[in-house]
Amino acid sequence: MAVGLRIHMHSKNDYSLIVFLNHSGRANVTRDELLRLAREDVSSFPMDYTDVAAAFTGGITGTLLEPNDIHRALTAYDCYKDTLTYPPGYRESLLRARGLCKCNGSCSLTIEQA
Repeated sequence: MAVGLRIHMHSKNDYSLIVFLNHSGRANVTRDELLRLAREDVSSFPMDYTDVAAAFTGGITGTLLEPNDIHRALTAYDCYKDTLTYPPGYRESLLRARGLCKCNGSCSLTIEQA
């Protein structure tokens, strides 16, 4: 399954990131990876984003992605794959997540910040 993470900011746009759950239903994103992605977004879209260190609210929320969300992520990937850095196997992971059944409200999501 795929989870959309939203990193909440005091100003400009929140940062968004998709992570993929492993067979145990867990995903791990490091601080360094979040900062790298934020720097890339600021560099590519300076009018839309601000420095994550200066404007981070401390809040991160997550949602399980629905098929429409995954479709939008695949469309964004096709549009930006030549200008942004995506993790290896990103597109294939989106396609795999699209093929999984929705949880129909029986799933829960916990985000832990360390």
